Amino acid sequence: KDIIHLHESDTHNFSLKLHKHSQYETQFLMESSPAIINTIRRIILDETPTIAPDTLVMHQNTSVMHDEVFAQRIGLIPIAIDPRKLDFPEDQINENNTIVFTLEMKAEKDPINIYTADLKFNPLGSQLQRFGNVRPVEEKILLLKLGSYQEIKCEIYCHKGIGKVHAKWCPASVCFFKMLPQFQYKNQRADWFNRTLKLDKPVSCPMKVFDMEEIDIEKCTLCRSCLDDDLQIFLDDQHYLFTIEPTGFLDGKQIMEEALKVLQYKAQLVIDGLE
Repeated sequence: KDIIHLHESDTHNFSLKLHKHSQYETQFLMESSPAIINTIRRIILDETPTIAPDTLVMHQNTSVMHDEVFAQRIGLIPIAIDPRKLDFPEDQINENNTIVFTLEMKAEKDPINIYTADLKFNPLGSQLQRFGNVRPVEEKILLLKLGSYQEIKCEIYCHKGIGKVHAKWCPASVCFFKMLPQFQYKNQRADWFNRTLKLDKPVSCPMKVFDMEEIDIEKCTLCRSCLDDDLQIFLDDQHYLFTIEPTGFLDGKQIMEEALKVLQYKAQLVIDGLE
């Protein structure tokens, strides 16, 4: 016994419904072809703009951490600012394309820990009125440790960019989609929209998908343990569960919105080129 694949996708149909939303995970129910959905996934990871530390100017560093290593740690700190409010960097630094932080810490006799909370926002022009006090997404990320009488002093310049250039601009740590299974038991069919399946015998499932009256389809890992002469699993290439785990620049809904704008822009370029 094995999974039965159904090929029912129609590239002309596209639907997107929000299924679950939180600070750390957003899920959508998507109806389209795998090619379109994977295109959206690639755009989210590679071409959705965010703001990230891009340049570090080190004035003093007597800690044991090398400047290059510290710069790499700084570069992966998510900044809590809407990237749609800034422009991509140009030749000149100005208040419309750059966010600046400063870090100046010195340990006395006792060693100290330096966290992202110690970064000070240095507004350019009217940025304080426009953006408020810009902060890292998390204040308790450990940056480095200073030993006795060690010090560090630097400036951090944050710019707008995309994940295709560097991973620090990627808006999501994880972005994936999976097919949704359908279960058929004798003459009954259960899927995402109809989760009721009346079973007259126990079903072997390590994920306990069938333990409740309504089947918990999201838990199914397609392990095939439940398959027998009466119970079958179907997969179609039309319905998918699309998951985004944001890094903090934008929430999942905003990331999807921006990715669809990029897709629309690219599609328009193709249309204009053909005309």
